[in-house]
Amino acid sequence: MPKVERTAPSSPHYIVPHYHSESDLSTIDKPEYVQLITSIQRTNLGVEAAINSMKTQYDGIQEKIDSLESESGELRKSMAELEGQLEERVHVSRSSKCEMRNVIESENDTEWALMRMIEKLGNTLGMAIKRSRHT
Repeated sequence: MPKVERTAPSSPHYIVPHYHSESDLSTIDKPEYVQLITSIQRTNLGVEAAINSMKTQYDGIQEKIDSLESESGELRKSMAELEGQLEERVHVSRSSKCEMRNVIESENDTEWALMRMIEKLGNTLGMAIKRSRHT
């Protein structure tokens, strides 16, 4: 009788005899061939099921990767647009910046007093500076 090996230890259905040569096969009776072929078919079905399961998992993972790559590209594009807008606003704010130096501080410095000083400076320079609604 040939040596029997389990190809999948967790399942009793996958018992496949191991033959070392063709002469070993010539000693097998017909019922043993049927049993051997049935065992091989069961093993093949198990392997096919495992491959199909792995393929399904692979396809799901591949779809997820494709989705994440697409989303990443959209986010990068959006980020680049926002960085451009930020650069533009920084540039605009620099061009409209006014700095006053050597202003004498006093205890009466209030927002109203500072705004009044800026308005006077604007009038002296010939620039009309008006308070916004927020001040």
